[in-house]
Amino acid sequence: MNSSHTIQRTKTAIKWIQSDPLRAKWYGADCPDCGTHSLSFLLSSPNGGVAKVECMIDLGGCGWEDSK
Repeated sequence: MNSSHTIQRTKTAIKWIQSDPLRAKWYGADCPDCGTHSLSFLLSSPNGGVAKVECMIDLGGCGWEDSK
């Protein structure tokens, strides 16, 4: 981390994040409904893209979700 406490990502990591629309939209973001940092990414298959993003209730989230 740098002095402003932001994570410096490699080009490979940035490319991976941007390779899926839902991952690009929500990776590193807080829940838009409750503000917690407990978003979970559910894959369509083990090597597939992100099928759904949800705010994990068991980690204090609200259950909000976004999907393709």
